[in-house]
Amino acid sequence: MTITAESKTEGEAKYHFREFGHNYKRSFTIPEDVNHENISASYTEGVLKVVLPKVDKSPEIKREIEIQ
Repeated sequence: MTITAESKTEGEAKYHFREFGHNYKRSFTIPEDVNHENISASYTEGVLKVVLPKVDKSPEIKREIEIQ
């Protein structure tokens, strides 16, 4: 998964015009135990929230096997 963001700030002074930019790029490996179908993201008040729900795993069944 790669998250990329870009923002520009423009400003005007009396005799000069300025433009500033900020770039962000970050890559992550999604673990195998993530439910890829239900990944969601939201962006609120400058905060990016990405939710990676885990896959429901059935509980491990322990059993004893007798060696003959």
